[in-house]
Amino acid sequence: MYGQVLVLNADYSLLNAVTWKRALCLVVKGKADVVKDSEVNVGPFFIPQVIRLLKRVNGIYHRRIAWSRQNVYLRDKYTCQYCGQRVRESRLTLDHVLPKSRGGRNSWTNTVTACFPCNNKKGNRTPDEAAMPLRRSPFQPTVWEFMLARLKKVEPDLLRKAAF
Repeated sequence: MYGQVLVLNADYSLLNAVTWKRALCLVVKGKADVVKDSEVNVGPFFIPQVIRLLKRVNGIYHRRIAWSRQNVYLRDKYTCQYCGQRVRESRLTLDHVLPKSRGGRNSWTNTVTACFPCNNKKGNRTPDEAAMPLRRSPFQPTVWEFMLARLKKVEPDLLRKAAF
C-alpha cells in the first residue's frame, strides 16, 4: 500500500527492505530510529521511508537472492529484453535463453523477461538462432542491486549516504 521501507544497519550500511507495518513495529519497540519520514501518517505515526537499527546485525550480507519469476521481472525492470518495451506484469512472460527442451534451467543466467509477441517469435530457439539479440545479458543480482530495485520511493541522496 505504501511501499517498502529501507532498513539500515547501526553503521548505516544497507540491510534490508521491510513493509511499513514491520518498520513501525521496530520503531515503536525501540529497536530502530527513523532516519527519514514520509508525508503519510497512520494514526499518530508518520510512515518512515528509512529506518536505522540501534544494534548492529551481522552475517546478513552473505545471502543470495532467490530465483523466482517475480524477482526476474524486478531485475529486468518489467521490460522485454528483446524489444525493450516496458510491459505490465500481467502481459509479461518468462523466457529461457536456452530453451527448457534443450536442457535450459530456471536460473538467473538463463531466464529473462519477455513480452508475449517476442516470446512467441523466439519460440524454441536460442536468441542467436532467432536473430533476436538480448538487450542485456541475464545475471544474478547482488543483494545491494536487488534492494535498490525494490525501493522505489527512496531519494538518491539518501541511498548515497547509506552506502558509506
